[in-house]
Amino acid sequence: MKTKICLFPIGGLLIILAILNLTGCEKFLDEKPDQKLATVETLEDMQGLLDFYLRVNYKDPAADNICADDYFLTDAVYNARDEYDRNLYMRRGSKVFSLKNNAWQDAYYVVNICNTVLDAVDKKRGKGVDAVSLDFISAQAKFLRARTFLNIINVWTLAYQPSSSDTDLGIPLRLK
Repeated sequence: MKTKICLFPIGGLLIILAILNLTGCEKFLDEKPDQKLATVETLEDMQGLLDFYLRVNYKDPAADNICADDYFLTDAVYNARDEYDRNLYMRRGSKVFSLKNNAWQDAYYVVNICNTVLDAVDKKRGKGVDAVSLDFISAQAKFLRARTFLNIINVWTLAYQPSSSDTDLGIPLRLK
């Protein structure tokens, strides 16, 4: 004799649980998961991000300088470098990437910092914060972002040619 199991109570219960789960508390998502995490709130926070020298100024891509032809390495110095640097110096295309150095990621990290500061500046406008200070911080962030984009273009794109500008690839311009 076969027994029939009614799945409606189990299915109905699952649907009710799913609906309750989707109507969770929104305040829970607004809270920081870790109180040690900092958010950009003050002018000092914004300026601090832009003044962090080791991240903002020290991480410019150096591939264009390594590939330059205005200096020469001795055999001893050349052989002491890792394969990634030797390939760059000799301008050899290769699929060897440096684990210690990711110039593309480092450059876009600077772009992200600048975009974070610019977003914080936009949120503070018109809320009683000194407009001149906000303009000063905004100008610094826009300059650093533009300089980083220029460095990225110099390393990873072709020189501008009006005849082929419709087909030549560029770089992603992350403005937000």
